[in-house]
Amino acid sequence: PGQASVPAVRLPDADAYAERMRELLARAVSDRLRSLHPVGAHVSGGLDSSAIAAVAAKQLAAQGRPLAGYSWL
Repeated sequence: PGQASVPAVRLPDADAYAERMRELLARAVSDRLRSLHPVGAHVSGGLDSSAIAAVAAKQLAAQGRPLAGYSWL
């Protein structure tokens, strides 16, 4: 089958791209925090898992909920 069409993204400057990235990350994390149960995050020490955990912790704190963090020793 055919490939999905992806529209080009054209923003005015680097700050606008950074802000859009923050918005998309926050929305992606929020979409995955929809749970009545406690939420945990595996933090590997890399920038990606750390960024996701930081955004999740902030969003959960606004709801009065904790984020449990896990990592390998």
